[in-house]
Amino acid sequence: MGKSSVKRWLLFLLGRLSPGRPLAWVFDGRDERRARRLRAEFGARGWLVSWHRAPDGQWRARLSGHPAVRTIERSAPTRVEALDRAGMAMLRLIAFRASQRRCCNGPSALADRTRTGTD
Repeated sequence: MGKSSVKRWLLFLLGRLSPGRPLAWVFDGRDERRARRLRAEFGARGWLVSWHRAPDGQWRARLSGHPAVRTIERSAPTRVEALDRAGMAMLRLIAFRASQRRCCNGPSALADRTRTGTD
């Protein structure tokens, strides 16, 4: 057996393991380890994290905790990308709520500004 036939045989075997993405199983293990580290980091903030693979092949990451009233879900080709997207959505939500508190402070702040004439 020459080098080219060995190479063809190896490529054939790798292709049989995962059609279309011969080394997907290697990257999947790395992605899972990185996702578990991110879960620990989010857990330190008091956020709950989960993920699952959807039928379309995308990974769906769910993130919940304070201040989100509902669970934030984002999808991406890998677990880590989905977790990054969910984390960014959570941070945007926190920033938006903080800006609303600074700006308006609810209906009572509007009444106070109207009474004192500082509108």
